[in-house]
Amino acid sequence: PVRVSGGIPVWLWLIMFVFGASIVAKLVTNAIPEDPKVFYENGLAALENGNAAAGAENIRKLAKFPEYAAKQKLLDGMLTLGTAKPLLAIPMLEEAAKEPEIRVKALSHLGSAFLRSNQRASAIGTFETLLQDDENAEEVRLSLANAFKEIFSWHDSLKQLLILRERGYQPGVVHELIGDIYYD
Repeated sequence: PVRVSGGIPVWLWLIMFVFGASIVAKLVTNAIPEDPKVFYENGLAALENGNAAAGAENIRKLAKFPEYAAKQKLLDGMLTLGTAKPLLAIPMLEEAAKEPEIRVKALSHLGSAFLRSNQRASAIGTFETLLQDDENAEEVRLSLANAFKEIFSWHDSLKQLLILRERGYQPGVVHELIGDIYYD
């Protein structure tokens, strides 16, 4: 009988080593528990940067953790709002706003959803509620001033814009809006 001189060939050892190493690597990565906080933070960052695909992937991974349901609703609402469907985003963001930890962010996006769906009264109410919770939310105050300006409530808009001017928040934008109101 023909025998292999010197044992198993080197190429077969290499194949077995690569195959074995991939199995060990897969077992190690599966043994490490997934962190839902990382999925939430990555999804939030991706959606804020406009990367809907990465945001959707993190939302899908976050769905495995029921204790993160409110945060998942926030991310779902942000994703839906980003795909130009504000009416579908409103119920998700309203539900997410019930969670105290993410209330400010959820209300901010909820107000934007109301504005984009031409529900200015609801947007104004949401922004005012948010400002009661966090008086230093300058971006929300600017959105509120814009909402007042759109419904020709210039006095209320100026009141918000003057607060922003005192705080030095985006002076170019604030002064342009003040100028537009005085011009009108």
